[in-house]
Amino acid sequence: MSLSSDDHVALLDLYSWSVRLIDDGDNQRWAALFTADGVFERELSPVPGIEAVRIEGHAALGEFAKGVRERGGGRHRHWISGVLLEGSSTDVQGSCYFAVVDAAGPGRTVTLGTGVYRDRWVRDSSAWRLRHRLAVPDM
Repeated sequence: MSLSSDDHVALLDLYSWSVRLIDDGDNQRWAALFTADGVFERELSPVPGIEAVRIEGHAALGEFAKGVRERGGGRHRHWISGVLLEGSSTDVQGSCYFAVVDAAGPGRTVTLGTGVYRDRWVRDSSAWRLRHRLAVPDM
């Protein structure tokens, strides 16, 4: 069965939550967007100091999200656009562009990095969840 309009809208909403929750410091709710064995992975960035990571499971994902917020001093914002979704009623491949900015104040916003998220969403008994998010930085 193909992806329904309702599922499409629900997944678009989850993309928004996936960046707002991590920026707002709601670490456990961000981690809960993933399956219990879900993975966040980031390839090595061309930006010095941004290392490759692989984080698996709710506890580790929550700690990772906490560190993201702390390193950014609460000023980092993740922006997404160009969301594409393909799949069925239980398994979806998604992707979007992302940008991370430091909102240091008026006239001092700096782009820290951009790239593409490549996602695999699966439907469990109650909701769509991320099984795997791969962040592919391009700057």
